[in-house]
Amino acid sequence: MNNPGEGRRRRAGSGGQHFREAVRMAVDVMVSHKTRSSLVILGVGIGVTVLMGMVAILSGLGNKIQEEITSSDRAIVTLSKYDFLTDGDPEDERILARPDILPEDAPVLQESCESVE
Repeated sequence: MNNPGEGRRRRAGSGGQHFREAVRMAVDVMVSHKTRSSLVILGVGIGVTVLMGMVAILSGLGNKIQEEITSSDRAIVTLSKYDFLTDGDPEDERILARPDILPEDAPVLQESCESVE
């Protein structure tokens, strides 16, 4: 009769053997196909380098934009007929009924808002 623990030991030992065999086969393939292997390694290296460069550039650009916005001395106020921050339907009757903002409205806004220069 087989001992259940004995089967587990056999499987655990054969796993290491399978790993060594897989590594040996991978090395054999790499040695036999040197050009293909080197091109794959070169492609992966270029891909990783490009990805890291793009992340660095975009991160730096984001930091620069944030710094430009936060270092501004003036408060920025944007007036719009449409609300771009929410999912408002521009074809909705209530939104279309809003009055247009005209350049003639600027003096009135400046008088009614003390913080506007």
